[in-house]
Amino acid sequence: MLCVWTVRSHEYADAVPRFMAQLPAGERQRAEAFHFERDRVSYVVSHYALRQVLAGCLGLDGFGHAFEVGPHGKPSLPRAFADSGIEFSLSHTHGLALIAVSRGGAVGVDVERVADTVDVHGLAASVFAEPESRHLAGLDAAAARLGFFRLWVRKEAYVKARGIGLADGLREPVLDPATLDEAGGQVRHAAGSAWAEWPIAVPDGYCAALYQRLDAAARAVRVAPELRAWRPDDQRDEAALQQRAVP
Repeated sequence: MLCVWTVRSHEYADAVPRFMAQLPAGERQRAEAFHFERDRVSYVVSHYALRQVLAGCLGLDGFGHAFEVGPHGKPSLPRAFADSGIEFSLSHTHGLALIAVSRGGAVGVDVERVADTVDVHGLAASVFAEPESRHLAGLDAAAARLGFFRLWVRKEAYVKARGIGLADGLREPVLDPATLDEAGGQVRHAAGSAWAEWPIAVPDGYCAALYQRLDAAARAVRVAPELRAWRPDDQRDEAALQQRAVP
């Protein structure tokens, strides 16, 4: 099972006080620390949505438990829910969030807004592998900007799925920039594990990607993620996932 929920966080700005009241204390404190209201809206709505999705997948009325956190910040379900086999990933940017939930394989998702203020060539040279930054340097300004963000989301989704540090992980895997528009690729990292890569359809002005680790059985038959639009206080879709067989 692999599902991705799209959350249009800006549409729920008026509900932020209600959503925030239902978050754990630590998440409320982080939300209150944001200087800009748009950042607070993005954080609160996306984290409320994540907990609602997880509650539905686990068959619970709500999910207020603290997450386990890996050495590089990757969150996971508490050990009490380890038997569920559920892995998840959250990414949010201005106006949009993505929640990925997998049963049976590590998952990472990333979404970014294509920003005009980023020095794409300078940043690419410092964080991407040399073949990738060289490819971007040969493109015109508009293509280079879009290509940079397409590469970035693919790499960050992979890093998040593996649970490794962003600073160390952006230079691997070395992705073929010529495949930026191709779907459903498969990548192997140095340890030999297979990973499925999926592009995620998002509104114009955004880029997104998803990675899922595949076990031996899943490598033969890869199932594309199911995309869903998140709605507040509606767990019917999420609850239905409990009955699905693991591909």
